[in-house]
Amino acid sequence: MRSVMLLCITALILASCKQNGALSHEELFLNLRSTYHKGDIQNFKQLILSSDKEFISRKATRINKLSKAAKNELAENFKIDVNLINFKSIDDYLRFYFILSKTSNRDILSSAINCNIALIEADERSAKYYMTNGINLYFTKEERYWKFCYEKSLNGN
Repeated sequence: MRSVMLLCITALILASCKQNGALSHEELFLNLRSTYHKGDIQNFKQLILSSDKEFISRKATRINKLSKAAKNELAENFKIDVNLINFKSIDDYLRFYFILSKTSNRDILSSAINCNIALIEADERSAKYYMTNGINLYFTKEERYWKFCYEKSLNGN
């Protein structure tokens, strides 16, 4: 009886210490690859830097301000429903982004995530993954956990 009680207490302690992020850039990369393939918006938001959430919000706002004609042209260009180009939240933008990544050959991150790693340069606070297709992915520590640098990875190539 005593061992059962000890086992239950141990299980409760372990459950309360659930990890809220990746403790290594390697773990983060694997999680990012899996999340990207699943199109898991909620998990993707947990993997990116706080500043990247602000970047996405600004980007969504700029796209929302496009004229109806520009949105129609964008939808036609990417062969998507124009109603997807009306972002009320970061989730809406990411849903749009994941659809584009699956339907377009122009997504930098999708092509990088789907190829092999050529080289990793890392220290205790940041990591740069050189992918075999020539694209670089950037990771950094934000407080205790590693995060994916979405904006830098998009614009740093």
